[in-house]
Amino acid sequence: MKGSGPFIRLSRAVSGVVLVLGSAVFAGASSRSGETVAIEADCTGVSGGVGSSSADGFGLCSTLGLGYGGSRLISAGGYEIRHGLWGGSMLQSSGSMNMFCFGDPSHPAVLQISPGTLESDYVVYASTSPLTQPLNVAPAVVREAMANLQKNLSRFTRPLNDQIWEIVVVDAEGRNVQPSARGTAVLTLPFSDEDADGMVDGAVPPVRVGSLSVWWLDEAHSLWVKLPGGAVDPLRQNVSVPIRHFSVYAVMGAPTFQVGDVYAFPVPWRPQGSRAGLGPGQTGTLSDGITFTNMPEQAVVRVYTMSGNLVREILHSDGMPQLKWDVKNSSGEDVVSGTYIYVVESHQSRKKGQLVIIR
Repeated sequence: MKGSGPFIRLSRAVSGVVLVLGSAVFAGASSRSGETVAIEADCTGVSGGVGSSSADGFGLCSTLGLGYGGSRLISAGGYEIRHGLWGGSMLQSSGSMNMFCFGDPSHPAVLQISPGTLESDYVVYASTSPLTQPLNVAPAVVREAMANLQKNLSRFTRPLNDQIWEIVVVDAEGRNVQPSARGTAVLTLPFSDEDADGMVDGAVPPVRVGSLSVWWLDEAHSLWVKLPGGAVDPLRQNVSVPIRHFSVYAVMGAPTFQVGDVYAFPVPWRPQGSRAGLGPGQTGTLSDGITFTNMPEQAVVRVYTMSGNLVREILHSDGMPQLKWDVKNSSGEDVVSGTYIYVVESHQSRKKGQLVIIR
């Protein structure tokens, strides 16, 4: 890989890794040289990440502070190849406003720590893959919390693209530290809506940008907890929230159940009249039917005659903001001309409206 910055040369070996930065050499257990690739190093950034990776997908984590021993972050001044792992580059002053970026350099997560939030100088570490590259949290706790999420809420509430973030902050002695009662830390996590359609790109099931929030992992109870006070920025495509713990976080799209903004169009529906068509002010087509818009993620739509007989019941569960009705009854027959009542229900939320059908 070519670039203008310094390079770390990574030699693939039978066991361990040899890292060369300038004249310093850090070696794993008795390794033998193999294929050598180069990664442009960004050792001056506050995150300590490299901002790029080798052809084999390796990234480099550097730290100038005290980290963890054993199989986790290695000692001060050391380097370790770990996919998805970002480490602080030096001790940060507790009296300064500090900002840390990690994850995708083009659209990173950001942690901002205000002066006085911590009582001692500190180093920040983060993992973008705590299920496979944990810092403190046990992956089994994360998996149990995910199972509880699906059981207690819905399939619409889950980390976007299964992305989970773990943040650990330690003091100069390597001890975990947390924000003080008077301090403020703000976590900003990214999402993607490149086409600006109000729906998160690639989310299955679909997730609305407006429903996004940051959730915190309550490790003691293996539960995900929605954090209050979050703000979604559609332009910058991120969600920010004040945090009181350095722990595990995710952006999730919670289902909406409010039906107050639901309405149907066109009304009247007259697919064979002089103004038939799909444009503004037109009365619809046979193939397009009647559309209910501004739907919550999960709802039931029921259409009744004016005398109260049920014509059709439609379950809406695909998460999309619109639901189309083919203007047929429960037996698949065309609904005759007349005035009808529709009712949209979602949990405890309910709304009525009127339809006019002219065939």
